[in-house]
Amino acid sequence: MRLYSIPLLLLVFWSSAILAADPIHLENVECAPYIDHVATDPNLYRYEPYFVKMHRCHGKHPVPNPKNEKCVPKMQNGKDNVEIIVLTKLGNVHFLNITNHTDCEQRCVISQEDCTPYEQFKSSTCGCSCNYSPSTGPKNCYAPFIWQQSACNCICPKDEHSQVCAKRKVFSKEECGCTCKAKFYARCAKRKQVVDEGTCECVDPEVLVGKSRSGCDGGVNGAMLAVVIIVEAFVIVFCYYFFYRYCYKHNFLGRKKEKNVSSGYYHNGDIPNDTAARTYESTHDEREKLTENTRKPDKELIRQEERERVRLNGLSDKERIRIEEEEESDQYAGYYPEEEKSRYPNHNGDMYYNDIMEVDGPPSSHGGPPSLDNHNLNIPPDYSDAISDFSEDGYGSVTQV
Repeated sequence: MRLYSIPLLLLVFWSSAILAADPIHLENVECAPYIDHVATDPNLYRYEPYFVKMHRCHGKHPVPNPKNEKCVPKMQNGKDNVEIIVLTKLGNVHFLNITNHTDCEQRCVISQEDCTPYEQFKSSTCGCSCNYSPSTGPKNCYAPFIWQQSACNCICPKDEHSQVCAKRKVFSKEECGCTCKAKFYARCAKRKQVVDEGTCECVDPEVLVGKSRSGCDGGVNGAMLAVVIIVEAFVIVFCYYFFYRYCYKHNFLGRKKEKNVSSGYYHNGDIPNDTAARTYESTHDEREKLTENTRKPDKELIRQEERERVRLNGLSDKERIRIEEEEESDQYAGYYPEEEKSRYPNHNGDMYYNDIMEVDGPPSSHGGPPSLDNHNLNIPPDYSDAISDFSEDGYGSVTQV
């Protein structure tokens, strides 16, 4: 047997003995002050002794998130300052204060600021709890960011190693795109300028603001302005249309009520071009009879009334009544204005169904009313099937329009 085989054999037996020993069970080290080695001057080691024994808070209580908690001295009466004597390398005496931990507690090392915008900090668990489930993720992950439930945050799906940026730019996970390098921001900050994100050059803030306004960056662009103008124009036209229809309707009904239209008739009489005619005559109240007179100036109306009284003063009651009736008949003969003498479909509302009209004289030979002092409106042949009845004493009625 060679000599080197003997130590090797002894090593094998010793290893077997260790492996055959029973494992031991160690208890968890709770958060409490324990003796520790503390450096008197941890950076320069100028004093002796270099280390001393002091109490320090160590350990962890069994908690769900031990990485989010730490064992620290209590805020009140948790530590004391101990003054010790040390020597410098030159042999000089020096007094040094070192903190000694006397009472410890576990404290969260994170807060709400350490959570994502989609998480809520809970002090009971000393952790961040996600506000969304996998099926109810937030709807405000703006492209190109996507939702990741494990991170409870909107993340950038792009791989920074596969992105190619311009000369002065680098890929940023926070922006999920190419941004100017950090050195350009530091350089511009020293010059009290800002970085132009397009060229990564330092410019004055006024120049950057003017550039943004000229390009409508972040403002209202031309397309948006055009849409707003079109919508406003449509609303104005819409309101004007209904306002016009409302006013026209009420004005038309007002004029219709002012006219006391009594009756009319249909017939296929001897009218040129084989067109039908509708004839009617309206009676008017005292207010309508004075419509034309009220348009004249007050002084002229007073003088006219004075002349009328002088002219009728010397006549008898019978003559005065006859003259007044003739003047009234002449006044009513020209009542209807020229614009109302239009086609029937445009003025079908001027007549009332089953109204009564008084006419001058007996009915004509073809069954219709006499044409004396009557107002005619042309009616298409399609409306000629209406029925009209006129009595011998000069009254008629419209039964269909």
